[in-house]
Amino acid sequence: MNAPQTAETKVIVPGADVLVDWKETAYNFKKDKLGNKRPSVKGNLPVPSAEGFIAIIEAGGKQFALLQDACFDLVRSVLAEEVGNNENLTNLDTLDMSKYSWKAISEMDKTDRRSASIPEELWKSFTEDYIRVMPTVTNKPVEAVTNATLVYVKKFAPWKSDKKTLGILKTQLAIYVEQPSAEEFAEILDLLLRRVNTYLEASDLTQIAGNL
Repeated sequence: MNAPQTAETKVIVPGADVLVDWKETAYNFKKDKLGNKRPSVKGNLPVPSAEGFIAIIEAGGKQFALLQDACFDLVRSVLAEEVGNNENLTNLDTLDMSKYSWKAISEMDKTDRRSASIPEELWKSFTEDYIRVMPTVTNKPVEAVTNATLVYVKKFAPWKSDKKTLGILKTQLAIYVEQPSAEEFAEILDLLLRRVNTYLEASDLTQIAGNL
């Protein structure tokens, strides 16, 4: 009888390929309807190193096209928030694109840079859970809690000058963060708390200039 075969395990040795850097990541999962949650899947992913990017540029062709596509997707994702919040915008040519240069994007906070890439279904799950949880823990009516989620999905942008409202919403978020289900939406909550703090700390003159 043949011995049972086992799958070969590939050993990753960071630094073994000068064209590749290994970046740690994790795939997280939500709880199912029974409250069960699949453990996170963690590991390292290969991305081009500095030498790798040079090799891609020198190779050209499909490799370079893929690199350009990845850059395009990032710029488009970052710009999506401003487009979504400015209902009067009809043409991208009217925007100051220097704010979205590769250098400018690299200097953004990582959470802000990735905000537009948070999946819509995750936002939907967050708002549904917030509406489910908050009436009980705050004694607020469902309508008020629902209205708060409308502000959250806009990342506070239309209300960024209303510090009274921002302060109330920050307090509500702090309460929600303490709830057991909040861990499933850590990325969204980190973004919202960072954004509301930025608006609250901004001077009145900065707020006025930003709305001109």
